[in-house]
Amino acid sequence: MKTNLRLWKFCLPLAAIAFASCSDDDPTPDPVPPVDETEAKYFIAAENDNGTYNIAVDDLTTGTTTTIGNGIEDPVSYSHYAYNGTEAVMAFSYRQGDPTVGRIWGLDETGALSEIGAGFQLTHGFSSMGPFENYLILARGNRTFADETVGANFYFMDLEADGAVEAKQLTTLGLAGEGLESQPVGVADHGDGTFYSALDVTDGNVDEVQIVQLDRDLNVLRVITDDRIGSGYGRFRSARYSLIENDDEGNTYVFGNPLDGETKGGALKINKGSNDFDGSYYFNIEDKAEGHSFRKVWHVTGKYFLLEFYNDIEATTNSPAYKYGIVNVETQSFAWVTGLPATETIASTPGWPFSADEKVFIPIVTTDANPFVYVIDPVTAVATKGIEIQGATDVGGLAKLTY
Repeated sequence: MKTNLRLWKFCLPLAAIAFASCSDDDPTPDPVPPVDETEAKYFIAAENDNGTYNIAVDDLTTGTTTTIGNGIEDPVSYSHYAYNGTEAVMAFSYRQGDPTVGRIWGLDETGALSEIGAGFQLTHGFSSMGPFENYLILARGNRTFADETVGANFYFMDLEADGAVEAKQLTTLGLAGEGLESQPVGVADHGDGTFYSALDVTDGNVDEVQIVQLDRDLNVLRVITDDRIGSGYGRFRSARYSLIENDDEGNTYVFGNPLDGETKGGALKINKGSNDFDGSYYFNIEDKAEGHSFRKVWHVTGKYFLLEFYNDIEATTNSPAYKYGIVNVETQSFAWVTGLPATETIASTPGWPFSADEKVFIPIVTTDANPFVYVIDPVTAVATKGIEIQGATDVGGLAKLTY
């Protein structure tokens, strides 16, 4: 079993070089193209009444798999799946204010799915997460520390040290303004040893977005504010969802979408190397989405992002959100995803989407069939039915794993 969770892909040149027929005018041999020796499988967390069946398959776009006599059984059902790279996937059980438990999965040198380590526990739980450098960061705000100050717990899971966890604290009173309490939501790597997180401000202005920039020691570098969009996070009851994502070039897009405010749901941009919003960039998404509000976002590839929308225009934070749209943040185009099951046939909130191979994959359970993984082409916004998971009642998460 490999011990370093973070994967760096290398193209390895062959030791031997093949020579073409050469003349005095062509003395340079033609090398064999570099070979990428990395192999991959796909991870499925299939659930039923017995718990979670962790399965590795060769392809998500076609075929069938099953929980019956297959996979590694775990009696726990997990609420969140996350990764930073493709060498491991982490399963987390969100337990509101109770300690979070979780497991880490990867492939051994033969390509077989194996658990890495013996599981972990995060004493104070979490409310949001995101990748940063060689870490996966998890945060939970509204904590009272031993010195009676209030703030947020951060857990830095080091993926270069088998998921070793370091806990840190950030005092947040006054961060969003004098006397105001706030909690950080989400993580977006700025690429210079710092990261961004949106602020959920208690009794704050939902018609503006506030973003805090922190370094790895949780020193506050700055807080930036803009009133062109609203709060930079999604909500479901006590849960908070990050609406901050980077594109492939390292530009950070901040999506804002208050359900109870006046500002239209849209996106702003922090250019790579900058520490403030681009004043010339504003993307009004809500009008293009026919007035629908969104609550989650995922980067797919290039300038394409997937958004999860509430089913109905008159939605609350408890409303179902089974509609999906694709945006191109460069052209500011929008398209509803077609080819997915009708929202009225979807049995529960779809599992966590994930992006790989320039596509996005979503596990969906309907009322009249086994769960299927749907594969969305971001260019056409068309979904096609992929692998069927028999013996499952739900699918918690997906990932791509390499070895």
